[in-house]
Amino acid sequence: MTKLVTGFAALALLATTIPSFAAGIEGTWNRSDGKSKIKISKCGSSFCSKIIWLKTPRKDTKNENASLRSRNLVGATISKNLKPAGADKWSGSIYSPKKGKTYNGFATLKGNKLSMKGCLTSAGLLCQSAKFTRAK
Repeated sequence: MTKLVTGFAALALLATTIPSFAAGIEGTWNRSDGKSKIKISKCGSSFCSKIIWLKTPRKDTKNENASLRSRNLVGATISKNLKPAGADKWSGSIYSPKKGKTYNGFATLKGNKLSMKGCLTSAGLLCQSAKFTRAK
């Protein structure tokens, strides 16, 4: 009887921990500086992310495309075409509202921590990164 109870307890523990590891890159993420939140979701055969909250809402005034400079950043897509590039790694494109430009993008997941970086080269050189924690 003790083995049976121990077995059920182990299964219950496993059932509560699997979802956090199985969640992958999808979900809501808080930027480490507390200034924004993004939501990553499936977009066709890849992933994309949108800004869903800004501490200080603003327009996309630095966008290279003049017709987009009046749009709100909340709701704007900041990553596109993120496709698997290894274990817990994705590559695609990332838009930087600070610069108004789109870069080669890379995302790396470690537990509930996500690092996203935009780089000038597809080899991952000359990059700027942002750190995120999975929202609860």
